[in-house]
Amino acid sequence: MSDQNKKNKKRKKSYYKKCSNKRQKFLNSLDVGMRGFLITCNNNERQAVRESYNILNEYSDILFGPEQPEPEKSRVEDSGESSEEEDMQKEMEKEIAALKTEKVADRRFQNVYTKAKNCIFIKTTLEDPCQVAHSILTDLAESKKQKTRFAQRLLPISGTCRAIEDDIEGLAKTMFPPHFDKEEGLSFTIVHKVRNNDSIGRASILPLLGKVVRDMNALHKVCHDEPDVVILIEIIGKICCMSVVKDFLKLRKYNLHEVTKINVEDNGEEGEQENFTQNQKTQNLGNTCDQEIHKYSTDNIEGETKDTNKSDNSNSETVKQEHDTSE
Repeated sequence: MSDQNKKNKKRKKSYYKKCSNKRQKFLNSLDVGMRGFLITCNNNERQAVRESYNILNEYSDILFGPEQPEPEKSRVEDSGESSEEEDMQKEMEKEIAALKTEKVADRRFQNVYTKAKNCIFIKTTLEDPCQVAHSILTDLAESKKQKTRFAQRLLPISGTCRAIEDDIEGLAKTMFPPHFDKEEGLSFTIVHKVRNNDSIGRASILPLLGKVVRDMNALHKVCHDEPDVVILIEIIGKICCMSVVKDFLKLRKYNLHEVTKINVEDNGEEGEQENFTQNQKTQNLGNTCDQEIHKYSTDNIEGETKDTNKSDNSNSETVKQEHDTSE
């Protein structure tokens, strides 16, 4: 059979079934045992990744200093002096050997694949991502300067595990003690989001984490309005991301855009409250005046009625006296 006939031959169904079971493997994908930052965007992931790198590197350099330079590449020692007559093949072999012996160091921030649309995860080597995120959002709230256009929300992730109840409970028991293992009671709430996973949900997550918190101290209570700390649960596929953050509602749920409007909105709310109070005072004053006016008019009417009755009585008595005299 010629090569042309082999190409034109129809393949069997088993071939396509075998190919359909193959899944694309990614070297840098979201996995267990990572910490970093979960960033949401709106359809432009490449620009959002670039903005995230810029803002994270900017504040990390301020907090921890610049990133250490990469280690120098280890070169293979030459047994003899290199001569000009070496051919290209030997030079290529030396470069390949040097690349194999080179040790690649982990960068401070590295984007990984999440398999979720408009959802970016940047892995980090820093010990406390929550500190970095809180510093960024606090500075943006004070400066009122928006530094990102495509990146919308910056959520710190202190640890990841498999999205099953046993692993989530185990991660919570190792992560919660610094925050909840205290004598005084704290108010907390749980904010969760599930993406690309139908096997676990709200009904199983909330009671599980609430039990872990109350086992540490029974004085801890749930508060949705102004909690002291917020437990973040982000489930993406088969991976559960977890962290405990503070000032979550105060910093507009860690939204990079809305956090720059905090002071403006607060001033607007205060102005509306002042206007409402002033209007209420004016309305109360008007009601008081109306009541006084109504009372005053009522008294005058009653007084005039009494005076009229008195004059009528006096006139009737005068007429009666005159009639008696005439008789």
